[in-house]
Amino acid sequence: MEYYKDLLHVRFAEEVMGWSGVEPAREGGAMRFYGTIHTNRGPQRREVPDYSHDLDAMWGAEQYMKSLGLAEGYLEALKDLVGAADLSTPEDLFRLVSASPAQRCEAALTAYRLSRG
Repeated sequence: MEYYKDLLHVRFAEEVMGWSGVEPAREGGAMRFYGTIHTNRGPQRREVPDYSHDLDAMWGAEQYMKSLGLAEGYLEALKDLVGAADLSTPEDLFRLVSASPAQRCEAALTAYRLSRG
């Protein structure tokens, strides 16, 4: 059963970041996920970052989204997700900048899917 395919960081890694063949593995008592990502050195089998819990990994993903031209759609989706209707107010701006990695993943998935029509 491939229940792990429903996990947010796995969906994000495969749909948006281009990972393939993501599968779980137990190492040292912890569940980790490994997959293949294409790099400038060709396909590499690596541990998939936990984008939905790791703000550093999500920061890198946000830079990738920007390089794809999805920054505007991503920010709109994130605004909607966190309820930041008016970024000229400090409260709404704070909601946006303090979004969790999971919220950022969801917004990025939304923006990516909308861009693909």
